[in-house]
Amino acid sequence: MSKNRPTLNSSLKRLAGTVLALLLVTPMARAEVAVRFVPESASLFLYEPFTLRLEVESDVPPQTPELPAVPDLAVVTVRRLPADPARRLHVFQIELIAERGGTLTVPPFAVQVDGEPVMTSALRLRIGTPRPATEMALAIAVEPTSLRVGQPATVTVTWTSEVPFERCQQLLVEIPLLMDARCQFFPLDATVPPEEQTGLPVNNIRVVAQSGRLPDGRRFLTFAYKLIPREPCVLRPPPARLVCALMKSAGPAAHGPSYFYNQFFTAPAGSEAYERIYLGATVPEVTVRALAETGRNGRFAEIVGPCELRTSVAPTRLVMGQPALLTVHLDSLAFARHLTGLPSAAFDGLRPDFQVSAEPIRETVSDSARSFTRILRPLRPGIARIPAVVIQTFDPESGEYQTLRSKPIPVTVALDPEGASRAVAARSDSQPPIPRNGIRHNRINEQTMIFVRDLLDVLGRFWWGFIPLPAVVWFALRPLIRRLDRCRRDPVYARAMAAWRRFRATAGHDEETAWRNYLADRLALCADALTADTVTAALRARQVDGALIAETRRRFEQRDAADYGKRPAVPTASTPSLVRRLQRATVPLLLVWALLIPLRGDAGERTDELFARALQMRGEKPDQAQPLLVEAALRFESAEFFLNAGNAWFFAGETGRALVNYRAAERRWPFDRQLRESIDFLRANRADAFPPPATPSGRLAALWKRFCNGATVLRVGLFVLAYLVAWTVLLAAQLAGWQVSRTVWAALIAFALVPLGSVAQTSLQPAEGVVIENTVARLGPGYAYDPAFERPLHQATEFSWLETRQGWVRARLPDASEGWLRECDCMQVQ
Repeated sequence: MSKNRPTLNSSLKRLAGTVLALLLVTPMARAEVAVRFVPESASLFLYEPFTLRLEVESDVPPQTPELPAVPDLAVVTVRRLPADPARRLHVFQIELIAERGGTLTVPPFAVQVDGEPVMTSALRLRIGTPRPATEMALAIAVEPTSLRVGQPATVTVTWTSEVPFERCQQLLVEIPLLMDARCQFFPLDATVPPEEQTGLPVNNIRVVAQSGRLPDGRRFLTFAYKLIPREPCVLRPPPARLVCALMKSAGPAAHGPSYFYNQFFTAPAGSEAYERIYLGATVPEVTVRALAETGRNGRFAEIVGPCELRTSVAPTRLVMGQPALLTVHLDSLAFARHLTGLPSAAFDGLRPDFQVSAEPIRETVSDSARSFTRILRPLRPGIARIPAVVIQTFDPESGEYQTLRSKPIPVTVALDPEGASRAVAARSDSQPPIPRNGIRHNRINEQTMIFVRDLLDVLGRFWWGFIPLPAVVWFALRPLIRRLDRCRRDPVYARAMAAWRRFRATAGHDEETAWRNYLADRLALCADALTADTVTAALRARQVDGALIAETRRRFEQRDAADYGKRPAVPTASTPSLVRRLQRATVPLLLVWALLIPLRGDAGERTDELFARALQMRGEKPDQAQPLLVEAALRFESAEFFLNAGNAWFFAGETGRALVNYRAAERRWPFDRQLRESIDFLRANRADAFPPPATPSGRLAALWKRFCNGATVLRVGLFVLAYLVAWTVLLAAQLAGWQVSRTVWAALIAFALVPLGSVAQTSLQPAEGVVIENTVARLGPGYAYDPAFERPLHQATEFSWLETRQGWVRARLPDASEGWLRECDCMQVQ
């Protein structure tokens, strides 16, 4: 018994160790799965999306969890993020929106890992609500509040704060007054150095505000607008509102206060704590009265308030018909940027003796002054002064209209000695017809020109196939050219070649006649008199081998010479096979020919009928005709009838798209006069006027410019055509043995180099574009950049297409100024 006790004790010890190991392994296996449920943002607010982060540490990917329903807490999405196998980490991102402020509790819920649930801990979320900002104030002032239509008023917005503005992020300023369609608003520039300017988002548009500090230590930001009412009304806009995220502490500034993107445009990071605050400001009520009905005439210049009128002219010494620049200056205005022009009646005193251009060629503007420059031409000699320019303004204080007159300007107008002999007295009983400009010509029906254009288009598009074609033809015809050249130099060889050609032409259907004619040609005998004796004598005279002479004589003696050529021709084996091949190829050729026929005639006629019906409806029912014109224009564009499309877009009121199509048509018909008149009409009536670019004068320079306006593919096709003509002349001269003079070669080379030179010139120039929608040009490719010009660009404004970047186009206008336009607001001339 004593010997068995150690063995039993050791077995019991091993059994106890095994049981203890099993008890220890089970908690360790369960400890391998860990769950962590926390919010990702430091601050949570009402109706603002926020995210929670669920982290699960396990070897097996968990299932997507389902959150329990929590009152006033809506689940938006549950996303599984990429796992981290090295850390055994699986992450879920849960996006929620709180619909009630206060404390909300997410109860524990199960996460399924390898079929076993693992419970999360309860999560308490403190949801904040925006609070009124007691440390800040927002004030809006309008001066004056009683206006007349067209009278400027100043809207001043001031934001004061006791805390640094660097703590304010994600700023939103909404001023409903600035969006009233009954008024025009112009932001005023800050009159402080750039280091004291700050960008603010107001109504989702960046404005520049002036920053400073008040005597009591508070900081302020202020900006102003000019308000111009356009109709009598009472403005009672809703209160203005300012919302921002107030950080617990101010972080380091990434940019200076004058940069486009500062702390007002950025959102708080997820780990930064902040609170939402808001401000409200009442807007004073503005009353706008109509202008007086009595006393107004055609010289009213839409100026309400003070104004000083003066004129200047350069030069003051003129000859009859010489152009001069007449500038009308409007000074000491309350505001000048909203004025668009002067009434035509203001120049009535000048018209008997002077011709005044209909539109100004140059304008200058500032906040309190504006000037308009027009072209003035004297119509007769002996004029001593330029009469006064008369305009009418309205005084809001007295409620009456006032008439302003400029001082007359002394000038000297002499007779043009060159044109004095050509002066013709006008008849008093009639006047010559005055031509009018407008949209002309609905379509181009010259089928010959269309065929030539299509031919050049094919040559230009497939130039890579036509350029090597003459060289291939040259190498293919080189043996024939050599043979013809030898025939011209050697008569014997030419006679032999002629005999061989006649033999091959008749050997297929009558071999005996072919041999008879061949022997007659080679032996210089008559074919009808060929006998065994005559052939034998001719062969002996040429010292032919005797065996060949005997064989020839035997062949002649077999049949009588009179029977030669009377037997019917035996068809060769190649003739039926050729007929069968032609029959088999007929059906595929007919199918290919049918597929290549253009089927655009019916569609074009239906589009023409639609366009004609829309024009008939346009006079009585313009609203119903508008969609028909747009549809017709789109159909014409798809069929590449650009002239018709331009006319349809013009009558639809889309002058920008009309000019794009006219320019496209001009590239295909650069010398069409009526098309050129339509383009000049649109350019003369567009809202944005630019001085004409300096171009070399002369008829030849104008023709060269029009030729360079043609489509590149057509000019390449013209070069290919000249290239093929030169090769054709060369091959014809080689085949016929002609001598081509140097003048012809020089003309052909010039004919080929002219289109090639124009293509090289235009390839160095940027593409051209046209504004199709009124748009604001900016200093950079984005809405955060300031406007590049004081006024937006209007339809039909042409520019050079320099660069495209992320939906924005860098445009260079005719006056060399540049700006960035939205790509959807402009089109490139094709």
